[in-house]
Amino acid sequence: MTLTQLNAFVLVARLGSVTAAANALGVSEPAVSQALTALRQHLGDQLITRGPAGMTLTPGGSRLLSTASQIVVLGAEAHAAVRAAQGAPEQLRVVATSTFAEFVSGPLQAGTFGPNPMDNTFGPEIRFVKAPGADKQNLPPSAGMQFFGHVRIDGASGQMTVTLRDRADVALWSTTLDPKLG
Repeated sequence: MTLTQLNAFVLVARLGSVTAAANALGVSEPAVSQALTALRQHLGDQLITRGPAGMTLTPGGSRLLSTASQIVVLGAEAHAAVRAAQGAPEQLRVVATSTFAEFVSGPLQAGTFGPNPMDNTFGPEIRFVKAPGADKQNLPPSAGMQFFGHVRIDGASGQMTVTLRDRADVALWSTTLDPKLG
């Protein structure tokens, strides 16, 4: 039994499908299925069955879920502890829709680096830049270069207005996006 197998089981159980678990893990569906198969064989239980109403945990799977979840968390904590001891920065994994990632989490993750030369592979467009000079990179948030995305969705039109604000809540840049229907 491995952490990979337990992690696959926990995600399939929580997300309800092998496809969703594979997407969350960033691996192929066969990789998740193989991990589940190996765990099933090791424990001698189906753990999860597929029925007309979707995935269902067996009694053994139900009992395993809580313990497996704790083990997966402990495994992640152990990995982070070793990385921290090696001086590596802490990691944050963000899963977001493309619009949220572009307009909200992107500015939050940008920090005080750049602007760097653009990678034009996907045709990006610079619409707003506020960055420190080249001699003032990687400043702490207390230096005032911390920005926040604010999203407002109009209930009637469905338009989403995204505003980039500084830590004093001053609007630095804003755009309104029309909904994509259909």
